[in-house]
Amino acid sequence: GEAELAASAIDMSSVANKIDMGGRWVTPGLIDCHTHAVHAGNRAAEWELKIGGASYEEVARAGGGIIASISAAREADVESLLDQSHARISSLLKEGVTTLELKSGYGLELESERRALQAVRQLPTRFPVTTVATFLGAHAVPPEFAGDSEGYIDACIDMMGTLHEEGLIDCVDAFCENIAFSPEQTRRLFERAIELGLPVRLHGDQLS
Repeated sequence: GEAELAASAIDMSSVANKIDMGGRWVTPGLIDCHTHAVHAGNRAAEWELKIGGASYEEVARAGGGIIASISAAREADVESLLDQSHARISSLLKEGVTTLELKSGYGLELESERRALQAVRQLPTRFPVTTVATFLGAHAVPPEFAGDSEGYIDACIDMMGTLHEEGLIDCVDAFCENIAFSPEQTRRLFERAIELGLPVRLHGDQLS
């Protein structure tokens, strides 16, 4: 809502209804503008590699990272995704978050990306939270497109169109990096997103 008053001190003598907050801090709801809270499985096994000094890129090139999440994402139904996300969302709400941006990007094919975004759409029926659903199909090149990132961008553009028609996308994201997609590929995806009236955001400058 709109702020009605901003002041260093407020005269409360004329206020009819007062609530004793017991010394608690009252603040507007927080917005977490970048989360991956809806996903299946975990990558705990990679922790040992990282403790040993492996970089994000080294873990990814060894078959870890995003690619390691594909199988679990493709096997999970919407209910399973919601159940696995419960603790993550609950933790954020306890910190004062009331609006969440949530990304897909672990199934990397139409059906599993659809289920992830459907789960995002259902979260407000389970939690007092506002959600923004971001399609991150261009998160990594899945195994079936190995060596053909251009072909996968074509597939992402097709997925994006279908999921947009189904009302499941609010924004579009992409991972523009040397282990993911080039600036030219990212631009091609984003140009189509803009044509569809979808805002874009970017994973970029993370490694290079």
